[in-house]
Amino acid sequence: MKVEEIRSGLIKKNSYELNFLPKGGIGLYTVKARNKSGRITEASIYVRHPWSWYLKQARKEAIRCPQKAAGCCENWLGHFSVMLAKRYFPDATLDAEAEKNFHTILPVLHDLENGYQIGNPERIQNSYYMFSLLTDSYRATGNIKDLELASKVADWLIMHQAADGAYRNGNIHYTCVAYGVKSMLELAAAEKELAENNKIWEERYNKHYKSAKAAINELERSLDNIQTEGQMTYEDGMIGCSATQLAMWALWAKNARERAKFLKAATYMFNGHRCLDQMIVPDCRYHEGSLRFWEAQYDVLIPSNMMNSPHGWTAWRIPGYYYMYQLTGEEEWLRRTMNSLGSCVQLIDGKNGRLRHSFAQDPYIETSVYKKNPKTVHGGVYVPEVMGEQYIEMISDFHKPKDFNKLLHGYSADGSSCDNDVHEIFKALEEVALCSAYVIEREDGTLSTYNCKAKKVEGTINIIPAEEVVSRIHLNLKKKHEVNVKFGSGVKVSGSYSGMQWIGPGGVPEDLR
Repeated sequence: MKVEEIRSGLIKKNSYELNFLPKGGIGLYTVKARNKSGRITEASIYVRHPWSWYLKQARKEAIRCPQKAAGCCENWLGHFSVMLAKRYFPDATLDAEAEKNFHTILPVLHDLENGYQIGNPERIQNSYYMFSLLTDSYRATGNIKDLELASKVADWLIMHQAADGAYRNGNIHYTCVAYGVKSMLELAAAEKELAENNKIWEERYNKHYKSAKAAINELERSLDNIQTEGQMTYEDGMIGCSATQLAMWALWAKNARERAKFLKAATYMFNGHRCLDQMIVPDCRYHEGSLRFWEAQYDVLIPSNMMNSPHGWTAWRIPGYYYMYQLTGEEEWLRRTMNSLGSCVQLIDGKNGRLRHSFAQDPYIETSVYKKNPKTVHGGVYVPEVMGEQYIEMISDFHKPKDFNKLLHGYSADGSSCDNDVHEIFKALEEVALCSAYVIEREDGTLSTYNCKAKKVEGTINIIPAEEVVSRIHLNLKKKHEVNVKFGSGVKVSGSYSGMQWIGPGGVPEDLR
């Protein structure tokens, strides 16, 4: 580890502080400390790129590891990175290449006239992602046809909504798989913007909001007394997705009693999920990851399972933490948001820009790894390997179909694989960090900042966002202060503020309006 400066000292009894400025730039650093008795403690930290770098790179990787029309949505989630990067950082060449792929696989997955899901209709969570993706595409391009198709796909999902409000595949609970309510609210937020002077969009908004309300009410009644696909376990995604959706609904709620009810439910679920959170590990590669055991066999076709943490599904919790911060003002939630996101984005190698699927925490696993077959254009070959505490590579760059117009089935047949679920991370990044910065005034009057710099000068707080793409600041101030912000776009905002609120040209995030 190369450093330019190290400072350390006793903060309070048995608590020390270490500050250093890395000299080697982007990358992983190991910090070791030894006390007088010779005992050693060790931790690792990571110096990252700006958030925008990761979204731009994720778009390139979604093209390098092409998206496929398959019965599992994890084959094509890279289009979230594509659509979101296109919105903020348009690139004619990259966007055209990605759009060609998207319009190749879309009609294989859904009937474009009525929105019905063609590919594996029993797997209703695919539709959550599709109408969420089409909503993002609409916001990126303004193409109303994308939002119209999103609305039709959501209507198809409602056909699978049970009398108790839950989204179900037969009798199996699926509101807690991925996040049907959250996706429905993302769509409803876009429809609401068009509903004021348009009866058709008003009807669509009301229908989808009503559906989301019925589903979230069932989720609040059930809490963790649910089971979904797979084994009967206290499962990471089932609990994390439920908590995130409950918190989002609480943030949407206008009625104080309803907000309190759903905040209580979300808090209960997140507190329970702590048993699956890597909150105290001093390794930045998986600090605030979530414990997932079974993804390797489906996603990257490794026959031996392992703890994949972080994994794409780790990011299901990240927006939930962000909602909890806005609901409570407690900095711990925001810190957890950024710590989890910081671990997740390391799945893109900061040196060469290559996207990996996940990080395997296990120290030693004897297995076989599916790698590119040098003798073929498509497909791979199994190679015996000992794995442990390492990143797991993507396989979609070589494990891909010969015909992208064909619907793929299963987890390995004809080029199907689920490793593009890693792009859930970059969807979360855009929602909580790309365009947003945060300033917190702590009890002692000091300022805590995320994605910006802030300094008090003669009673005025001057804020400088970290990147030009930042368009909004979330303030959490104990007292009333004069605030000046100069955004990278050139827009200046000045005023007297207190409490919690969003300021800046970006205003309140679109999905929360």
